[in-house]
Amino acid sequence: DTKYWGGAALYLDYTISDHFALGLRVELFDDVSGVQNVGASYVGYTLTGVITTANEHLFIKPELRYDSSNSDIYYTGDSGLVTNNQMTAGIAFIAKF
Repeated sequence: DTKYWGGAALYLDYTISDHFALGLRVELFDDVSGVQNVGASYVGYTLTGVITTANEHLFIKPELRYDSSNSDIYYTGDSGLVTNNQMTAGIAFIAKF
């Protein structure tokens, strides 16, 4: 019995102005065979904004991500319950010297 795993990603970026851009990332990962110890396949969608300050020394990157799987692989919090999808948000501040 042959086991396999694999993945792919697609990146789309759109510059709206000198100070704002949007990016969309779509990721596919398949490890139903359990080679990478995941035992599932999933797809993730990430929307990222890039805000550049006027002096171009600070970049602010808010991000919103949605993941969905064919199995319950995401933890819902302290309860220890798992689900097949999740929504996460984050923000990064990048200083350029």
